[in-house]
Amino acid sequence: MNGYLWVEPMATTTNTFMTKVYNWMSVALLISWGLAYYIGTNIAILKMIMPYFIPLIILELVVVMILSWAINRIWFIVAIILFIIYSALNWITLSVIFQVYTWAMIANTFIITAWTFLFMSAYWYYTKADLTGFWTFLIMWLFWLILASIVNFFLKSNMFDYILSWAWVLIFTGLIAYDTQKIKQIWEWVWTSSSDWINKRAIIWALALYLDFINLFLFILRLFNRRD
Repeated sequence: MNGYLWVEPMATTTNTFMTKVYNWMSVALLISWGLAYYIGTNIAILKMIMPYFIPLIILELVVVMILSWAINRIWFIVAIILFIIYSALNWITLSVIFQVYTWAMIANTFIITAWTFLFMSAYWYYTKADLTGFWTFLIMWLFWLILASIVNFFLKSNMFDYILSWAWVLIFTGLIAYDTQKIKQIWEWVWTSSSDWINKRAIIWALALYLDFINLFLFILRLFNRRD
């Protein structure tokens, strides 16, 4: 009886918290997608932004670092503002994809990414399998993929680029699974924390899943819509 009374509140609060995380992630995607479409299809605005492309990327990195490192020291409202600013900046700097790919390519890739994300996140949320030991593997392959991508920047090998694109897709698919399970496990340890801390955690974990989604989308777009 006591076990039941413990598990039931835990399951309810975990589902509620995960819903909050997914809601914030959805807000970020809506902001990003809306701005990307508006700016990417408006040549005049895009031309105005292009001279500031590098500063915007730097600002984007600064915002995400502040949000990640100072999340425990800032107010919740500040975390929300930084999260929204980053969502906007991320797609302002990436809106150029509308000049490279067709709307149909982008939409189809987004649908594929969304279904992949939903399947991986749902499966690894409910499964009993443990991905804790998978983190070392992911970090190792992230390091080698970054190194290989830098090397191929100079080699400019189309075949190597194709292989790397597949590898990146697999890595970010794995990260979606790992991050989903990690969020659930950490929440089960700290669910009695203050509401302010919990709300800020929802923001930072939504950011992690958002980044997984965006990167998976970009590499699938690059992989399935090659023009060579």
